[in-house]
Amino acid sequence: GGYLIAQLEQAGCKVLTPVDVNKRHGLIVYTNGSLDKDREVTEALTMANPKPIRVSTCSLGGIEGIRVATNFFNTKEDIDTLVAAQKSFNETGKC
Repeated sequence: GGYLIAQLEQAGCKVLTPVDVNKRHGLIVYTNGSLDKDREVTEALTMANPKPIRVSTCSLGGIEGIRVATNFFNTKEDIDTLVAAQKSFNETGKC
């Protein structure tokens, strides 16, 4: 989770999951600034080429964002693919 958090922050995303390893679990939640934007990103990620990226948009208990299960993205390469697609979306509107 720590690697994903660092990469998302470097990509300009706001990570909502606690950074402290003792206060987090395998789900990392981050946002692009609004739930509408997060939904747009989630849709783009799930249709990314060459391989869809499985994430979900969540809104629960006042926390809204994109949820990433680190047990699904369990290699550095998986996380790098996710972050590269997020960066591409931030720059071009496409993954």
